[in-house]
Amino acid sequence: MKRFLCLSLLFICALLVLTGCGAVNGAADMVESGMDMVGDAAHNMIDPQNDTNDNRASMLTKKEAEDIAFGKAGVSRDEAENIRCEYEHDNGRGYYEIEFYANGVEYDIKVDSDDGNIMSFDKG
Repeated sequence: MKRFLCLSLLFICALLVLTGCGAVNGAADMVESGMDMVGDAAHNMIDPQNDTNDNRASMLTKKEAEDIAFGKAGVSRDEAENIRCEYEHDNGRGYYEIEFYANGVEYDIKVDSDDGNIMSFDKG
């Protein structure tokens, strides 16, 4: 009887260890694949102010984009009020969307972050 009880306990312990290891490995695989997804998503996002990649050198800074927008609007930085400048990424292109008021007029200007070209200019 003792032999049967010992063998049963040994079998149960071995079964628990084996299923526990499988659960741990499965959970580790899920966490690792989830981290890969997060890493891929983070890799595809570009923050031009904090980007340390080689392609950062070719992108305009926020200040450069604002200066281009002010030049297109024909206003100085001192004349502009409520300046909002955000980096956007749409259809594979990065750009700055700059909004401000100057002399009672609202401006909404999009500047390509790679070459500084004006993508859109709204005044009104």
